Amino acid sequence: MAIQITDDLSCIKVNNDGEILFIQKKLVKTIDTLRNDTVRIDIGEGPLKHVFININDVTLPAGLEDVAELRDAIKVMLDAGEDGVSDPTLENQEEELGLLTTIKDRQITDSGLLTNIKDGQTTANGHLSNIKNAQDAHTSLLEDMIDLLTQLNSTMSEASAPSFGDPSRIDESEPGIVYYGYGASGADPMALVWAIKRVRRVGDEYITEWADGDQQYNNKWADHHVLVYLPLDPTG
Repeated sequence: MAIQITDDLSCIKVNNDGEILFIQKKLVKTIDTLRNDTVRIDIGEGPLKHVFININDVTLPAGLEDVAELRDAIKVMLDAGEDGVSDPTLENQEEELGLLTTIKDRQITDSGLLTNIKDGQTTANGHLSNIKNAQDAHTSLLEDMIDLLTQLNSTMSEASAPSFGDPSRIDESEPGIVYYGYGASGADPMALVWAIKRVRRVGDEYITEWADGDQQYNNKWADHHVLVYLPLDPTG
């Protein structure tokens, strides 16, 4: 495998044995390094669409000593605009400054509208007072409805499957794979208290699998790279 990376005006051109990838400079969010041999380019479309380049496969730029030099060489290409001199980051900042100025002018214009809204709110206070009086008349009925909804919610919660909120830990260190760890706040990574999900990108598809094929909190986060992942077993 031979990878050649060159500056192509508004893009960075990556030639991987004849397969060409153009990365628009303005889409690049961050460039960092992984495992002392790989550069990761974040184009802002999610971790499974990062671009990963291993320094051992790069033939151009030539003579790079380590992955940090590869990262810096790509940054130099990003800093060059379409004319090879201008800084697209600076151009973006100037565009953003113009946008902020427009927003500020619009805010000044809207001040009069906000004043009118405030006056309208004052007038509406009388109507709200009347509405409040009507609401008070229905208080007992609403309380009965709340009691019924509370009972229904309790019944549905007992019958529902386990739900997952935001993961406690996320690992994006492997190209094309993201691990999500679900555990209690402050859970020990070495304790058997984790439910772990793995999402893989294969071509244009995303495959979701769970450790042991279930959503049980019985795995160690420290072992998430070596666990067996299977499609979710609905009986698990």
